Amino acid sequence: MDGLGNPIERRNHPRDFITVNLAAEYPITKKWIALLELTSTWDAGRLVGHKANMSPTALLSLLPGIEYMATDKFSLALGVNIDLAGKDTTANITPLFSMVYAF
Repeated sequence: MDGLGNPIERRNHPRDFITVNLAAEYPITKKWIALLELTSTWDAGRLVGHKANMSPTALLSLLPGIEYMATDKFSLALGVNIDLAGKDTTANITPLFSMVYAF
């Protein structure tokens, strides 16, 4: 609060982040494919601009799933993203569903 009782507004300068992902697919049948993805995100500070004033975070997640190839151009995937480890972040379990159509 300032001297007049008003809240002091502070600008947040979040950190830039780096993401590294590794994925593997294994065909079970001609139409069904097993998926496994390892994803990670790290806050790396600011590359340009003001110095970051938010605390750094890191997260490592595993995503097992299954994909159905309906046609050569259309597929559906279902999985669950499980956060394994992190720093200054919350752990979540997130269901995922995706549809892909390639032209």
